[in-house]
Parts: sequence; structure tokens; C-alpha cells
Amino acid sequence: MTVLTKEQVLLFACEIPGQTWYRELSFLYDAVAESKRHVEVGVYCGRSLFVASHGMQSGEIIAIDNRQGMGVVPVDFARDMTNLVIRHANPKVNITLIEASSVDASRRRECQGPFDSAFIDGDHSFEYVLSDIESWLPQMRIGGLMMGHDYWAAHLGVMDAVHKVFGGCCNVVRDSRLWHTKVGVPWTYPWVDEVSG
Repeated sequence: MTVLTKEQVLLFACEIPGQTWYRELSFLYDAVAESKRHVEVGVYCGRSLFVASHGMQSGEIIAIDNRQGMGVVPVDFARDMTNLVIRHANPKVNITLIEASSVDASRRRECQGPFDSAFIDGDHSFEYVLSDIESWLPQMRIGGLMMGHDYWAAHLGVMDAVHKVFGGCCNVVRDSRLWHTKVGVPWTYPWVDEVSG
């Protein structure tokens, strides 16, 4: 098997339909380098999934998409593209694709944490982003990296949900729409006690 360089991975990824920019993909590639378990919410056609698989040395990715709200892209096309991407993903990374809501998937046995990293890029409305974060944050290992896409004025729901959960404990990658935070002590997130019991 030929090992792809980071540059090759990013160039190939840019040919896969999606909205993540080259700079964002580059950050994602580096961010998951130490991950052994990664969850991706919102697969679309698999652009960021492809990059995450090659950024990881080995391990497992749980990829979740309910295949709703695909816009102008037919669901069957997105599904076929994702399956093609998975065939060209890093063979040392086991990818499980689940067609379900993020909340439902988070309750499945095979989706139980801890996860080293998470990439949230599903529905961009406040309620959905909030439920995505709330579903996966308790399953992250302490020190794990939670990330998400579309943190910008065009998607205020993303920004509002991230601020509600993390307040000022979140970073944005320069010249991008990616937010990220290291998962800290559970009580720093006010809703965790509410959700867990």
C-alpha cells in the first residue's frame, strides 16, 4: 500500500464534494494525529472523513449522518461518494458509518466513549448543534479534542451553541470556520450534571 503524504491527502480531499477549506482540512489532519478513536457528526460526501482517516495512524472512526437536509445533492449520490471515500481511506483505520441522528447514534453500544477527538459538522441550527455537542461531550476523554465546522456569521446557530456550552473556552483556527477545545473537567460545562443524572 502506498502511503500518501499530507499534501496528497489534502489535494485528493479537495476533489471530494464538501465545504471544508484546504486550511481547515490541514488543521483536522494534524489535530487527529494522536487519536485512536474519533467521531464525526455530519459526513456529507466524506471529505473531512477521508482527511481524518489519513491523519490518524491507526484506530477507529465512527461516522454519523442522518442523510437529511442534503440540499441540492441527492442522498444516493452522497451515500455513494461516502462509500467510495471509505474504500480509499487509511486501511489502518476502521470506519463505521451509521445513518442515524447524532443523538440516537450516541446511545448505541458501539458508539460509547471514550473518544480522543470529535468533529461536529451536522445540521447547523442552534438546537441541533447543541444536541450534537451535548451528546458527544460526555463521551470524550479528558484532554480530548472537540472540534466543529462553520463557526462564522453565516451560521449563528453554530456560534451560539458553542458559546452556550464552552463560553470562552473555545478557540477558532485563524482564517477558517473551525472551532476547537480541549475537553476539560466535566463540571466546567454547566449542563453535564443535568444530562448525566
